Parts: sequence; C-alpha cells; structure tokens
Amino acid sequence: MIFWTMTQLIKFYHHKNQRALKILIKHPLGFLSLIVFCTSSSLSAKQVDLVDKLVESNESSEVLVVDAYMPEVSPVSNVAAVYLTLENHSKKSVRLSKITSPVARHIMMHKTLVSQGVSKMKHMMALDIKAGASLEFKPGGLHIMMMGLNRDKMGQSFLISLLIDGETLVVKVNVRTAKSD
Repeated sequence: MIFWTMTQLIKFYHHKNQRALKILIKHPLGFLSLIVFCTSSSLSAKQVDLVDKLVESNESSEVLVVDAYMPEVSPVSNVAAVYLTLENHSKKSVRLSKITSPVARHIMMHKTLVSQGVSKMKHMMALDIKAGASLEFKPGGLHIMMMGLNRDKMGQSFLISLLIDGETLVVKVNVRTAKSD
C-alpha cells in the first residue's frame, strides 16, 4: 500500500518537484500524510493541497537535482548511463557516496579519462560537492553507470536513490529517445 501511494505521489509531482518524495519521507508531517494517503484509493484535492504545502515549506532543500535523464539504449543492452546535475545550495560540502535503483543490479559512478586517444572509465567511490557548487554528470565526463538493467521495471521514467551525507534523495530519471533530444 505504501509503495502504491509513493508511486501516485511521484506521478503527480514529477513535473512540479523531484524532491517531493524526499520531503514526504524526511518531513514529520509528510510521513504522517503518507500513512493517511494509504487509506484512500486516489489523491483527493485536500491531500494534494497538503502535499503542496509540504513541498513549498521545504523549498530550501540543500541539494537540488536538475535534468536527470538516461539516453534510450538498445533493447539488448544491459548497461546504460544516467546524466544529471547536482546543485549544492548549502554552506558546507556534501558527499555523494552511493546510488541505487530497482531497475539496475549494480550502479557505479564513473569518470571518463582519455589517455593517448583511448577512453577509460575510472570508478569513483564518492564525490564531494563544495558549498554553493554544482556537480555535472554528462557524456564524456562523470556519469552514473547502471549495470544489469531490469527492463520490466523501466518505462519512460524510473527512480534512483542518491545517498548524500547519509540522507536518501529519490530522483525521477526520464528516458530520452533520440526523437526527444
């Protein structure tokens, strides 16, 4: 029941605020409202208003995720890269130490290095984002490598969880087709 509610909230908020799920889990009233939502079969206008207020009250989130996407890959491929930008709006450095997702068996952070015309990927155990700075995962640079894809759980979008300074930030990743670029 909780999974269904979280899915409904994510569907509702994906276009408004990717941080909604984090707010619902971390905010005391958010968790209570999550329990209340579990008793209904759909989100009422009153419930939507409550979630809106929770999201608005947490606009000062310290880390913001911008433009999370995965380029569409061949149906036979079991690996894919995810790109996004992390913006640290806090007054201290934060550390991204782990990434998980139900659509991949294993996820690593890689940095692309070019030596003598040959590209190599270096595994990054953790990445620090300085106060007020951004960290960009982009083609040819840092990227999130997803291995062992479970395509049954992947549609036009899916979720990844970022562990940043011990807090989990759940992010919606859109799958971009060549036509949507």
